Amino acid sequence: MKTGYGLWIGLLVIAGLLALITTPYSYAGADQKNPGDIVMKACSACHDTGKVCNGLGKKNSEAWLKTIDRMVKKGAAVDKADIPLVVDYLEGLAPGSKPVCK
Repeated sequence: MKTGYGLWIGLLVIAGLLALITTPYSYAGADQKNPGDIVMKACSACHDTGKVCNGLGKKNSEAWLKTIDRMVKKGAAVDKADIPLVVDYLEGLAPGSKPVCK
């Protein structure tokens, strides 16, 4: 009887370890949205991204924030929580960067 009990415990331990090993890992940034995708989708819905391209390297974060706030008021589909992410993205792009600039 003892050996059967030990076998079951061993199988349960192995099953638990297999479950842990095969469970997909959750990385810190896995749920974070891609700011480039947000910019391309939201901005190109109403105008060519050339308007955004013209501001690269010229606008600081404050200027980008004003621009994004103005565009959101006009209907740009950018979630409020994503605005800081988009501002940082745009401020960090060099002039002529793709895919914003064609």
